[in-house]
Amino acid sequence: MLYTVHYPREIMVDRVVFDAHDQNLIALCRGAHKRLGFAYQMGFVRLTGRFPAQQPLEILDDLLAFIAHEVDLDAALIKAYAQRQATVSAHQEQIRLYLGFRPFGPTEQDDLRQFILNEAARVEHLSALKAQAEVFLYQHHILIPAASTLHRLVIEQRERARQRVYTQMIARLPTGLPARLDALLESPTDQTLSPLQTLKAPAGAPSPRALLKLSDKLDEMAQTDCLTLDLSWLNNNLQKTLAQYAWQSSAYRLRQLQAPQRYSVLVCFLQDAYHDTIDQLVDMYNKLVTGTYRRAQ
Repeated sequence: MLYTVHYPREIMVDRVVFDAHDQNLIALCRGAHKRLGFAYQMGFVRLTGRFPAQQPLEILDDLLAFIAHEVDLDAALIKAYAQRQATVSAHQEQIRLYLGFRPFGPTEQDDLRQFILNEAARVEHLSALKAQAEVFLYQHHILIPAASTLHRLVIEQRERARQRVYTQMIARLPTGLPARLDALLESPTDQTLSPLQTLKAPAGAPSPRALLKLSDKLDEMAQTDCLTLDLSWLNNNLQKTLAQYAWQSSAYRLRQLQAPQRYSVLVCFLQDAYHDTIDQLVDMYNKLVTGTYRRAQ
């Protein structure tokens, strides 16, 4: 099976080019197809940090063409090499020992978990965390596991990092603040919208009345005492992610969250909404003044 993953030639030149020791080891393989296959797998590990899948043999076209040129063999010989899985497996172990790569065992998994946990404190996106994890494994000469395994570990450790954040957040909340945050999610008996939904309501067209509503919003948010909390310890990307979760969620959905997560989300939302509302107020004020000036003219 052919894959469409492409690597720049500069990276292949940097990682894959064989020296005299490599060439001597490759030459020990009997048969042109075995020499090509051995060289291909060695280059694959150096390029990607893992071995190619075996059934069927994973082929990177650009890499195969590069390797074939390096060892001066026909790239089509890889088909004959791929038919003998026992040889492919034996070569992988030989190459692993030669290059000094370690299997992804329990110890290596624990090391990776700790690395991802630490990185998750400052990196929010899964793709970025996964890329960092692959770099960590490559630099420590640990074979990169299956994509599904790596994805699971990244998700688990990111969630663990978030739980740490929630625990730290709730420990920093002053007495009385949790109750005020919960009150934002309760709808008064004579109204249909919760205070949270009111804070989310759009500003509307510029007018003195709309300007006063924005000012009232600022007062309501200030009265929660959330704005006095110092969030400099919390990664900016995670702050935005938590705030966005509140913007997109109903009061009912937020009430279903565990208290530490719920309060973390609401605190980040209020601080984000406060700055956003100030921007809206300034923009609306400028529009009103400009409109008044034009009418006066």
